[in-house]
Amino acid sequence: MAAEIANVARTSFRTLFENGQRYYYCTLFTTGEGHAPSISASSFHFRDLLYSPMGFMLRKKCAIAIVLFT
Repeated sequence: MAAEIANVARTSFRTLFENGQRYYYCTLFTTGEGHAPSISASSFHFRDLLYSPMGFMLRKKCAIAIVLFT
């Protein structure tokens, strides 16, 4: 099973990296309750967008989403 998860994760990350952005944080995570693993990634582009003058509304929406889903 570990080999299957590694292959799927490799494919998922390769697809993610095809968009040309540079990522500084990537992870594969699971709840440990038998659910399918998920990937998470943060890019320099998105970080810069969040902290730009126009990123205020995006930060506000992200904060609301975090509160709703935690």
